[in-house]
Order: sequence, then structure tokens, then C-alpha cells
Amino acid sequence: MVAFTLAACSEARMTNEFHEIGRFHAPDMHTLYPGVAHFVVTPESVLTNRDAALAFSRGLCRDDDQLCFVFFWTDASKAAAGFPMTDRQSAAMAASYRRNRSTGADGFQCYNFGTSAERCVAR
Repeated sequence: MVAFTLAACSEARMTNEFHEIGRFHAPDMHTLYPGVAHFVVTPESVLTNRDAALAFSRGLCRDDDQLCFVFFWTDASKAAAGFPMTDRQSAAMAASYRRNRSTGADGFQCYNFGTSAERCVAR
């Protein structure tokens, strides 16, 4: 029981390290963009914890529409806060999460491009 409590406290502290800097809600289902998109900045050290990133993403998307995306950056100066994204913002994205209520798809993906500080893969 103590181990569970310590793990829960550690994950809660990590969740506090995620900072949503923007949110986009498509005006209708026929737009080019996803139903809901969240734009988040977090330290690289937190983003390497897949469980914390998934828990945070699922929490953001809990009450959202059919399609929900969460986009992550580790450098706030290169992060997008909405659509459209610039090439620089897109290239600096460290990870993304997507959830599709219709299909049950639920996944987190790290990107292995950008500088080492912009990657979320643990090294």
C-alpha cells in the first residue's frame, strides 16, 4: 500500500509539470483540424515518462469530442498554441497523443527528430 501511495504522489507531481498553452475546438466536424487539440509544454525529463504523459493526455481528453489530440513540446519558445502551426513549431514537436472514441484508438507517440532536447525518448 505504501508503494502505491508513493507512486501516486510521484505521478501527481509529474502531472503538475505539464502546462497547456493552447486549446483548439473545431467549429464543426468538417474542418481540416481534429475535433479538439491541446497544445502542451513540459520538461523533457517528464515527457520521457510514458505513463505520466498518457495519464495527463487521457485526463485532458476525458470530456472532449470524438477526436482528441494532445501535442507536446519541450521548448516553450518553439511551441504552437493553436492552428495553423508553422514549420518551425511542427519540427520542434516532441510527441503527440490521439484518442478516437469511435474506433477506440488511444495512443501516445514520441518523435525522434529535432534536437536531443526536443525528443521524448529516454536516452
